Amino acid sequence: SSSSSSSSSPSWVLVPPKAEGGGLATAPTSAVSAGDLKQWLEELNEAEKTVTSFRGDASQKQFRLDAKKMLNTRIGQISATAKSIRSSTSDLLQFLSRSLEGADDAKRIYLEYSVAERFYDEAKVGVAAQPRSAWCKAHTLARICEHYPNVLKRVRALLLRDCPYAFGDFAGSEAGRATFAPGQQTKEPFTGFADRMGACLRLWVALLVVQGDLGLVWSWVAKVLNSSQATPVMAPLLQVVLETSGRDMQARYKHQFIKLATIAEAHFLPSLHSLEARCRGEEVEQLKASSAKLQLWLKILRSNGQPPLCEGRFIEADQEAALNPDI
Repeated sequence: SSSSSSSSSPSWVLVPPKAEGGGLATAPTSAVSAGDLKQWLEELNEAEKTVTSFRGDASQKQFRLDAKKMLNTRIGQISATAKSIRSSTSDLLQFLSRSLEGADDAKRIYLEYSVAERFYDEAKVGVAAQPRSAWCKAHTLARICEHYPNVLKRVRALLLRDCPYAFGDFAGSEAGRATFAPGQQTKEPFTGFADRMGACLRLWVALLVVQGDLGLVWSWVAKVLNSSQATPVMAPLLQVVLETSGRDMQARYKHQFIKLATIAEAHFLPSLHSLEARCRGEEVEQLKASSAKLQLWLKILRSNGQPPLCEGRFIEADQEAALNPDI
């Protein structure tokens, strides 16, 4: 998987965070290789062949209707209260356990894929309309993935296929390109494209935060800031990632996170301003708006000593405890 980084890396290259016991980690523990990405897509393609065949099986029509109704209802109803998250998670896990008991591979693959697809669709629609909803969806999705790891595999593969930027691949999104950027639909306005990519990335990062997998988030931010050439879509996506993960990243990485933010403010922001001259149309307006939001976020961090609170991230202590028991 290619990226906009090149061999001529910036002089402020970010190294991975220090290991817990001191010293320097050679790489984030959750770093993803190009081979991993290729394997995810290959497995997704194989799963979708099975899903297509299962959807054509007339004997499974009632099961498909029941499953669709259950997933649409319970995932769509998840709201930002501990009671809602707990209830939806419990109902979904019970449905999956009941449906998959004694099920053959085709039924299992179909159902796991359907769960992943429904959550991913929720990112593109629900999270796009209400960004804070990423957190309640992420809490439920995280618990489902604990019991059904293949759901996580399908979610990340769907994201990779639609939004390669989520895994640091910005190839083809450069300013002045002659075609649509990867993931951009035909005739889709750049602002709508950037918002859709941002919503998908927001759910993914919220999921990583809930799972405690901040190494992958750090790796992504570092890769963007270390890029030798910024691209127009980097600005809105970096803003989404920092907004979503900032409080947790600072709590984990402390002064190293402040260093990261300092580099973003001192080097990356100016590169975005110079990028405006090479952009056109809606890209310019999107870039200016995203740069302004990013600049404000970094200014608040510098002034207050901590990032702005991400709406929807934190649940009251008694509610947080209620979400943690194994359902």
